[in-house]
Amino acid sequence: MSKPRKPKGRPISGWLILDKPVDFGSTEAVSKIKWLYKAQKAGHAGTLDPLASGMLPIALGDATKTVPYVMDGRKIYEFTVSWGEERATDDLEGEVTESSDKRPSEQQIRDILPRYIGTISQVPPQFSAIKISGERAYDLARDFGRELGCYGHVSGLRRTFVAPFAEEAMVPLADLVALEAIEDMDERLAALDALLIDTCEALSALPHLVINDDQAHRLKMGNPILVRGRDAPVAESEAYATARGRLIAIGEIGQGEFRPKRVFA
Repeated sequence: MSKPRKPKGRPISGWLILDKPVDFGSTEAVSKIKWLYKAQKAGHAGTLDPLASGMLPIALGDATKTVPYVMDGRKIYEFTVSWGEERATDDLEGEVTESSDKRPSEQQIRDILPRYIGTISQVPPQFSAIKISGERAYDLARDFGRELGCYGHVSGLRRTFVAPFAEEAMVPLADLVALEAIEDMDERLAALDALLIDTCEALSALPHLVINDDQAHRLKMGNPILVRGRDAPVAESEAYATARGRLIAIGEIGQGEFRPKRVFA
């Protein structure tokens, strides 16, 4: 009987909050980071269009199990609109479909902004699902331009926030690539590892249990543990447990027990 293959790469785990440059795809970025870190596995939490820059959270190793908790997080974008042209894709890639010499004043733009706050209905461009991953900012530019009578398209888009990670956590790709100049591999990997954020940070919105080593062992074996104490949560559909500052499991709390659903190495 043949032995199972040993995974290639390091069993490194954590989050890298990449500041993705323009003209660099999300899949390409994940591959680059995985190679730089010599990681066994990697994934990202929310596609960012090649024409867009900014925050692309990348999970390494066991952190990939926490991707769904970041994927559903609140996101903030900054975008630049160029007036005078409407394009088939609402961005720089599309062909010009309408044009105008009219330009709006700052006050005219401010006057229509309240109409685009909250839940709104829009008709996306023909190519939006594939070309721009459904990012609403592109659609808003077309609607702004039509309402102002001057047409418009997005000429710049940047994602500045993906909950729970702050903008200050972003690391430019150029800074990571620069570390390739370090000839000693151990020194290079240590410098890269220092830029990682702990896997637990992705779960900061969930209830947190601090457990002992015996309880951690039980959870790693797939067994439930008792939840006691005056301040212990009574019922939670999802919570996470740590021992000695390390993530042990994500699970649910009910009937005085924490039952693991995902266990971490």
